[in-house]
Amino acid sequence: MLKPVFAYIVLLLAAPCTMTAQAPAIAPLPFKTLTVADGLPQAFISGLVQDQQGFIWIGTRDGLARYDGIQFKLYNHLPGDTGSLAANTISNLYIDRHSRLWIVYESGDIDILNTITEVLFHFSRHLAYKAIYRKLKGYGSVVQSVAEDGNGNIWMPAQNGGVFIYNPVQNSLQFFSDSALNLHKNRISGITSMRGNILLVTDTALVTMNTNRQIIDIKPYHFNRPHLFNARTPWKDNRPIVRSNGDIVIPDEDRLLIYKANRRLFTVMPLPRQTIYLTSPMVMDDKENIYFDNNGIIYMLSPDNRLQVWRPRKGRNPNTISMLFDCSGILWTGGNASGITLYDLRLPHINGFPYNHDFFQDVLQRYAMVPAGNMQSAFINTADNFMIRHATAKDGAIWFSVSGGDTAFTSKLCYLYKGRMNTMVFNYASATAPRHTGIPGLAFSKKGMLWGIDSRFRPVHFNINTRTVSVYPSLYPLSGFNDLLIDGENIFWITSMSHGLFRYDMTTQKLQHFEQNDVPGQLPSGQLLDMENDPDDSTIMWIASLGGGLIRFDKTTNRARCFTTKDGLPNNTVYAIVPDSRGIFWCSSNKGIFSFNPRTAEVRSFTTKDGLLNDEFNRYQFLQLPNGMIAFGGVGSYTAFDPLAINADEFEPHVVLTGLSINNEHADYGQPGSPFSQSVNSLSQITLPWHKNFLSFSFAALEYNIPGKLQYRYRLTGIDEKWVYAQSGNTATYTNVPQGSYELQINATNTSGKWSSHVKKMRLVIIPPLWKTAWFLTSVVILSALLVFLIIYSRIKSIRKKEKQQLRVERELMELEAGALRAQMNPHFIFNCLSAIKLLIQEDKKQEAITYLTTFSKLIRNQLHNSQKEISLEEELKTCRLYLQMEALRFGPGLTFDFEVEEEANIYSLMVPPLLIQPFIENAIWHGILPREKGGKVTIKVTDREDHVLCIIDDDGIGREQSMRNKLAIADAHASQGLQLTQNRMHLYNVLYQRGANITITDKINAQGVPCGTIATISFKKEV
Repeated sequence: MLKPVFAYIVLLLAAPCTMTAQAPAIAPLPFKTLTVADGLPQAFISGLVQDQQGFIWIGTRDGLARYDGIQFKLYNHLPGDTGSLAANTISNLYIDRHSRLWIVYESGDIDILNTITEVLFHFSRHLAYKAIYRKLKGYGSVVQSVAEDGNGNIWMPAQNGGVFIYNPVQNSLQFFSDSALNLHKNRISGITSMRGNILLVTDTALVTMNTNRQIIDIKPYHFNRPHLFNARTPWKDNRPIVRSNGDIVIPDEDRLLIYKANRRLFTVMPLPRQTIYLTSPMVMDDKENIYFDNNGIIYMLSPDNRLQVWRPRKGRNPNTISMLFDCSGILWTGGNASGITLYDLRLPHINGFPYNHDFFQDVLQRYAMVPAGNMQSAFINTADNFMIRHATAKDGAIWFSVSGGDTAFTSKLCYLYKGRMNTMVFNYASATAPRHTGIPGLAFSKKGMLWGIDSRFRPVHFNINTRTVSVYPSLYPLSGFNDLLIDGENIFWITSMSHGLFRYDMTTQKLQHFEQNDVPGQLPSGQLLDMENDPDDSTIMWIASLGGGLIRFDKTTNRARCFTTKDGLPNNTVYAIVPDSRGIFWCSSNKGIFSFNPRTAEVRSFTTKDGLLNDEFNRYQFLQLPNGMIAFGGVGSYTAFDPLAINADEFEPHVVLTGLSINNEHADYGQPGSPFSQSVNSLSQITLPWHKNFLSFSFAALEYNIPGKLQYRYRLTGIDEKWVYAQSGNTATYTNVPQGSYELQINATNTSGKWSSHVKKMRLVIIPPLWKTAWFLTSVVILSALLVFLIIYSRIKSIRKKEKQQLRVERELMELEAGALRAQMNPHFIFNCLSAIKLLIQEDKKQEAITYLTTFSKLIRNQLHNSQKEISLEEELKTCRLYLQMEALRFGPGLTFDFEVEEEANIYSLMVPPLLIQPFIENAIWHGILPREKGGKVTIKVTDREDHVLCIIDDDGIGREQSMRNKLAIADAHASQGLQLTQNRMHLYNVLYQRGANITITDKINAQGVPCGTIATISFKKEV
């Protein structure tokens, strides 16, 4: 039952009407229907439009849908959600030049949806535009009249015959009555745009206005019933269509009004009166054929205004409510509770049909127009289709034979000529002449001689003129043959079921056999079927095979080249080869049918996606009809088509992004939690944080002819070095995308497999975590370095401060200690020297005392001069020499000394504490040599080592052990502290100046084990 369009539906009395200027037309079969089961929100289709991107927008009585050829995206009114549609019951859709979708609801509301960004604006609910609410013409029914002028202003007819004009630049809406437009009560009944101006269909005239609302042309009506505006049917819509030549076609209830621009005349074309009046949708295709619905029948008005019934009335609710002709050549028809039907007006589809009888009978009766009775009389009518063979004569007659192993006692063939099947009986030469068996191969020679090969491998000549048949001897004791091809008059090529290819020369009676061989250049299969000569080179033959693909065989070299799935064939089983008039081969296989260009090896495949009912075809079931159509028989169905109408698809589809999932959650605009403020497809760049890097992109190529044949490829530059070929898959998934900047590129083919020049591109930026950003790392490095520097600097400063304080205290303490030691050392030395002078004077050794005193004064002066903390080793040795001279004067011959200094020893730069060596010399004299009766000698040696300088004090005294016994024997012996003071000074010296000096004292033992002296070694570390 027809669903109500609106409360104002007028039942018109049916009246007899004669349709003139009609011609029959055959519409292409609908190749697709879209229903609620496919995802439509509802089956009443009130609007169909296509936006600039290529999406199809569909208005229903349960919301809005966007279709991309793969899936629907739904938009609905959600209570409490101001971002959703104003309502769900849509009465009209209009798309303007800026891809804004105007949505008119039955309630009178109007929304504007930006189809690029998908941002919705409630137009009629805005305070500035509220005046339009429920004022549009036919707001509660399906109305098509909305127009856009050259300045982008939107014109919308009102119920009362005026018009609302919306200026998007000024964001203003104004209403103009017919009087304000100077139409003088000539109210508006339809509207469209025309070359930047606005064409108004008014009550009594066509009026053209410019963008300033100035009338520039008026075409008064001069036909019966010239009044078009009907106040009683406010939904009535006379929206016209303007052709490129200026002709104007206006629908008006039970007639078409056609204005011929070249004659400036109106003509009226009557239509059947509608039992229930509905506004007829009307569209024009790229060839300017106009399609419209009337009473459930779709008509086509050709450019020369011939009216044709394009699609008869079908179904219980046949009325077409909306129509669209899209950019890919599809006619969309939206029905009343029947969903959407698609007709391909650009690309003929290869449709499949179920068998009514069998392949040959169905094809010959349906396409060769063979009468059923005549078909029944043909003997092949009862033959198994797998046994029928055929060949075409020069006059177009198609001759049929039947294969098999039975003897043909009556030789006969059928032939199709001018739409009738005929049977011809051939006579054997005599009653004893050999009879042939079934004919599995039938062919004509160059001169038109008809030959066959029977199942026993015998050539059979059918003389059509004399109606006689001659059977020749068997060529080879084999059976199972499939096809025959003749070069000239004498060269026979025969394919076999399992024995490969044979060549027989009737003149020389020589037979050549080509068997299967896996060696390149040889036949890849021994199961060979149909044969065809190359359209350009008679030395080349093409052979269909089971499993070996399509074989190109060179007759001069006997070399074969195989074309297989690696070369683009859908399947390696090829049942038949049928050339069209262009030389293109059409072949059947187990994966549909395909065309093959022998010149370029280009392949085009056709499957159930193109309209076939089954992809699996049968051997021997093929036929080329006299009109050029080609038919193939398959499992349960067959197909027949005009190969010249199957043109290559040159359409270049655009690819759009239809969805995005982030971390396995839908994230496109409109989804809960989406990070975007507009649709993903409208974005040139997507920026995401580092933890949202599991991405899945959905996309579609907006060509609707055969979406299943579109192929896709994509790549993410920076990750994919090459294109990723997804075949028909429309999803690209990337997991754990590293931080960085990338470009997503998506490309698609058309239905012919040609890659479009349009590549969808979008920048993708994955922001690294804060701690991985360059500025953060730089800042951390700088701050860390600064912090480390400050810590180290502060620590060093603190340590240095403490060290300075401690060192100052220690130095002061050590200086005090060193000074105290020197203070102790000097009096001790001076006391000893003065005692020696006293003794000389007492002994009246004046001259010695004077010499001694002179030397002592030099020594004291030298010591005063060397009062600093460090002196050179040379100065120290000089002091020691003076001291030894004094002691030698004092003790006479009993004391001798010697200095041995190596030249390598740099005694001038090596700094040592003053009076460091003298105590060891003094100790060697007083405690080692003087206790000896014979006296002794002190030797001072300076030796250079790698990193040290050794100063050795060697005496030949009594040794430390005997000296200690002597001290113990004297009760009041003086406790000498010279060596201890010297060692203390050495320790302080090392601490203060880090010199690394040390003292070693070794006892000397002679061969009898008796002590014979002491060696004191002082080691000074060289300065670096």
